Amino acid sequence: MKILYLASVRIPNEKASGLAIMRQCESFSKIGNEVILVRPYRTNDIKEDAFDYYGISRNFSILTMNSIDFYFVLGRFGFFCSRLSQMVLGFLTIIRLYKKIDVIYTRDPWMIILPLFFGVNKKIVYEAHKTYSSLLSRYVVKRVNLTVCITKGLRDYYAQYEKQGNIIVEASGVDLTQFQNQPLKKELREKFGIPVSKKVLGYVGRYTTMGEEKGVSEVVSAFAAVHNECPDSFLLIAGLEDNEINSLGSICIALGLTEKDFLLLPLIQKNFASYVQVSDVLIMNYPNTEHYRYYMSPTKLFAYLGSGRAVIASDLQSIREIVDDSMVLFINPDDRNSLERAIVDMSLERVPVAEMIDNGLLHVQKFTWDSRSKRIVKVLQDA
Repeated sequence: MKILYLASVRIPNEKASGLAIMRQCESFSKIGNEVILVRPYRTNDIKEDAFDYYGISRNFSILTMNSIDFYFVLGRFGFFCSRLSQMVLGFLTIIRLYKKIDVIYTRDPWMIILPLFFGVNKKIVYEAHKTYSSLLSRYVVKRVNLTVCITKGLRDYYAQYEKQGNIIVEASGVDLTQFQNQPLKKELREKFGIPVSKKVLGYVGRYTTMGEEKGVSEVVSAFAAVHNECPDSFLLIAGLEDNEINSLGSICIALGLTEKDFLLLPLIQKNFASYVQVSDVLIMNYPNTEHYRYYMSPTKLFAYLGSGRAVIASDLQSIREIVDDSMVLFINPDDRNSLERAIVDMSLERVPVAEMIDNGLLHVQKFTWDSRSKRIVKVLQDA
């Protein structure tokens, strides 16, 4: 199949969205499809080529629309102008490449309003990552050929609008090859200045998502509270902005930790696998909000499991639909005491850590990007 992927975000970017889009295009291509990624023009401090920045195979092409970038000027009017230019130029790109494409794919419902309205005779796929207004949702979901929801919660939300049974659930994917041919843990720890003999508890990711905190400050507080009980433990947090590193570092010191007890780093995409594999235990302390409870696809969880590390995770519906107690150690969200107990249990191996790791490694195989892409393409071919 010939797939045109319409993106509305800046690529490359520091967030998970850019990496996920690139990985999806890469995997669509790897399984035998021709893929063109269309991205908007956006002012970007990242000057590196997108393929190099993410370490992605150059097996698909990227086109850049000459869209207006007024996102951070002129307020809402600037946002509207930027959005409108993307919609129009995306539609014109479809018309220009009309004979060369079979499928139009996007994560942004606004990007397919015009092709749906004008009845473009191509298979159109909307991959839903969050909820939108009822009017927009009803219009898009009723008319696309396929809606790919990343969680069951999103499927249930959009099911009220669809009428043709055209909704499937496919969680975001993981690239397991990134953990192959990595240096030994000892070498990685020496590279980052982490004591080789310590039990490293890691959190890899951003401080916030969609304006919501992800539980990072609670991880720091819980670690500090049990550090005396687990003196051989060490805290690694990678994924912070410079100002976040400074403020969180001050909090660590105020809680009684020394610079020998923790390390705070920015997130460099190429180093993601190294950050994960330098750790012994990885933490996903997501709060119990509507987004995290129902609509979040835990991409980080797949990477954590695929790295062969023990995992502590919040007990939320969006995570429970992926894994069970045999694979991760669940904690009560928004409960620091629960997190403290989990850190101690994992650090002192009071739970079957090795068995959990083995179960997680086996289970995560079904969530690779290639497996995901094959299932989506099969649904499109069978439709």
